[in-house]
Amino acid sequence: MLSPGIVSTIVPGPSSPKAHTVARPQPISQLAVMLSNRLDCPVLDQTGLTGKYDFTIDCNLSGIPPASPPQGQSSADSASEPGLALAAALQQQLGFRMVASEAKIDVVIIDKVEKIPTEN
Repeated sequence: MLSPGIVSTIVPGPSSPKAHTVARPQPISQLAVMLSNRLDCPVLDQTGLTGKYDFTIDCNLSGIPPASPPQGQSSADSASEPGLALAAALQQQLGFRMVASEAKIDVVIIDKVEKIPTEN
């Protein structure tokens, strides 16, 4: 039996790096965290799924994939843009669709940090 967790392997490809990600008993919220880290923007889990799942994702990592085509551009027009492979992989391999939208999220802002020495 495999241990729970998420492991991503990134290897060079002919035109861009490729990622192979394997997850064992993980909530979908962990997939959202992984995507947030990879895309450097918040990804919210709005699936409503509460179980833990095994999944595998193989995708292209060239550029930051937009969740939806830029305004005024159709999906067909942007199909050759680098980075769309991740969003396409999520839909084709897992049945999840990434949709760009606005949402309220909690943010912690630290205004100041002071280090007060303490005795050992």
